[in-house]
Formats: sequence, structure tokens, C-alpha cells
Amino acid sequence: MRTNDDRLHRLPATDHDTPATGPRPRSTQRVQVPHPPRAIPPQAATTASARTPRAAETLRVVVIGAGYAGVMAANRLAGHRTRSAAPIRVALVNPVDVFTERIRLHEALTAGGDASIPLHELLNEHVELVVGRATLVDRDAAVVRLDDDRTLPFDRVVIATGSSAAGPAGTLPLSTREHLAPLRQALEATDTSDTPSIRVIGGGLTGIEVAAELASAPRKPSSARLGVPRAGRSVELIDTRIVGGTLGARARQHARARLTRLGVHLVDRATSTPGAGPAPGALMIWAGGFRPVTVPIEPPVAMAGDGRIVVDAALRSPDDPRILAAGDCASSPASHVRASCAAALPLGAGAASTVIAEQEGGVARDVRVGFLGRCLSLGREYGLLDVARADDRSIGLIVGGRTGRLVKDQIMNRTTFWLRGEAARSGWYRGTPGPA
Repeated sequence: MRTNDDRLHRLPATDHDTPATGPRPRSTQRVQVPHPPRAIPPQAATTASARTPRAAETLRVVVIGAGYAGVMAANRLAGHRTRSAAPIRVALVNPVDVFTERIRLHEALTAGGDASIPLHELLNEHVELVVGRATLVDRDAAVVRLDDDRTLPFDRVVIATGSSAAGPAGTLPLSTREHLAPLRQALEATDTSDTPSIRVIGGGLTGIEVAAELASAPRKPSSARLGVPRAGRSVELIDTRIVGGTLGARARQHARARLTRLGVHLVDRATSTPGAGPAPGALMIWAGGFRPVTVPIEPPVAMAGDGRIVVDAALRSPDDPRILAAGDCASSPASHVRASCAAALPLGAGAASTVIAEQEGGVARDVRVGFLGRCLSLGREYGLLDVARADDRSIGLIVGGRTGRLVKDQIMNRTTFWLRGEAARSGWYRGTPGPA
């Protein structure tokens, strides 16, 4: 399903790519959700459905995971229920009540903050937010079990648990906001040396952005020793194949040239084990890719070899059409779809559209995901857009430099804009059509 640029991982670290576009709302102002979603307190989650009489037509949908795909799916489903003769009741399960902008984590590492937004700012008012961790999808009992013994009954489940990084011992990953604190602590300790040394393992888009950010961001003044000149960080970026290998030839050349100007040492065809750092005491950051995160399902359904949930073209499990998966944790038949924010948004919308079509007695359409390109930052002032066909193949056209950075910023801003737009009007977001 996804093209690997790092052979150090199961899934490629391509979460910083160009999302599919959608039409703008009629107003050019920021779309606001009129009311925050209703959260279910822990003691009420198990009995919430029992206290409210269920109409015969009501469809109970549990969405697991509040990333790009999960929030998009929940908003489309919950917004549709307000104008449908057959209401859909949506519960969104997530361990925390905030949404993490993964595409901003590399910047948060040096700039501060945690790249998160309160979920109530992004969700449709009819989404029931359940703060907890799903531990089992029980198909026989038709409930989702949580880690505190709560249960949520379902007629459909959308699993959108995404992916996470898990590197070898001695490395620190960067894929969630929880990874920021230990990385910052290690970076501060590394910066106290005369010549801070950092090795970034994995030359995909995530690795390139992390290396460029660390090479261009200044060291903290407190990290300089009195009377000792502050040298820049020594940053090394390694890959088992070629740094920037998933980019088109022209974009790869541009990215590598910019990294070199920033002082990043590029190492191609490196060993797959971390080994010793570029200098004693070097900080080693794992950007070698993400692994899918899923929820146990009993009885089991078909899983791909890399741990993703096998789904059909409408994102349903072939073993149980009540189970749908979207985003990084789904293995769809379309081989060009890769793990990315660019794919997660339309996949989340597509999973919701499948549920809606079936609830209204229609036939679910195949979910077709198209791309516009791969976009990445090369430090705070420069960026790069590698324009691509819908099937994600580069066409050799790039937008770089300061203009490329403006494009990158616009794309990062639009992702949450699209989520808010879908929260305000179900069906508003429309992704780029995928290849035939």
C-alpha cells in the first residue's frame, strides 16, 4: 500500500505530505463549531445508551482514534445525523481530549508547545467524546471494551488508530506529543557539549524535516558554556537506501542540496542498526518510519503482514462488514495509498460515507484517494513541494525556497480548516479523486 523510503521500518514516515483539497466554505472566515461536543463521563459511558431510548432506525457508530482520519469520520457521521431520517449516533474514543498535529511535531521540538488542539474545537457538537483507551472490539457482544471496564455498544466500528514510531534501543522516536518531552530533555543535555552531535535515522520526509529543523534552529543561550563559542549542532542524516529516496529526482536533488547548505551530513546506504553515533554521546533520533496501531478484535479479522487491518475498496473488513478501518492502520486494495495525513483525511471521510450509504439503503462507493504531491519543510524559512499525479508519481515539477515554505504553511493550516469545515457541514470536504 505504501512506498518505503526507509528500510528500517514497517511503514514509511510520510506524514508530512500534501493533503487532498476541498472546496472552501462560502465564508472566507475560519469555520467555527457552534458548541463543544458532549463528553461522556467515565461512570456514564457504560449506561449512556441504556438511559436513552434507541429508535429502531438509529445506528450506533463507535470511532476509535482521534487523529486526522478519526476526527474526519466522526464529524461527517455526526453532522449527517441532524438531517437524516435515520439518525446516526457517534461516539469517538481517544486516550486524551486533544488532537495532535503530527505534521507540526518537528517544529514543536525546538519551538515549544505540544502541537495539540483541544478536540472540542474540531468536533461536531453531536459527537460524544469518550476519553479512554479501547482495548477490544468484541464482535460477538457487539461492544467496544475500554481499559477501565466501560463498554460501548455498536452497530458499526470505524478503527482509525493510526500509527506510531518505535525505534531500536538507544534511539528516541518522534511521532506523538508524548515523545516531545524526552526528546527535548535529551536535546538540552546534548546542547551543553561544545559541539552537539545528533544522528537522525531514516531519510524519509520525517527524517529530512527533523534534520533540517535541528540544523537550522539556534541552540538555547543557556546551553553555551561561559567563554566558549557556541558551535552549531552537528547533524547527521542516515538511511539504508538514499536520503530523500521517495521524492522525485529533481525534488530529491533540491532537498539534499538544501540539507547540505544547512550543514547536515548525509549518509546513504547505511547499516540498519543504529551503531555508534557520529560522536561520543550523540543523540540518536528515530525517524525510520511508523508502525500501525490497531485494537485487538475478537473473533479476529484478516490482518496484513505488517499489522494493518485488511479492508475492501469501501474500507470494510471482508470478514465483518460492521468493522471499518481508515488511515495508517488500514490496508486498502489501492497500492498507491501511503501512510500520510494526505491519505488519512479522505480515508476518514470515505469510511463515514460508506456507513451513511448503507444506513440509507444505498450501495457504498469505492473510496478513491488521490494525491497532489509531497510537501516538506527544510528549516523555518525554506520548503519544498514535489508535485505529483493522483497516483503519487512525481511529475518533475517542484516549488522550493521561500515560496515552497509558504505552500507548506498553507497546507498545514488547511488540514485543521478542513476538519472544522466538515464539523460545520457534513459532506463539505472533498478529496482529490484517485486514479481510475
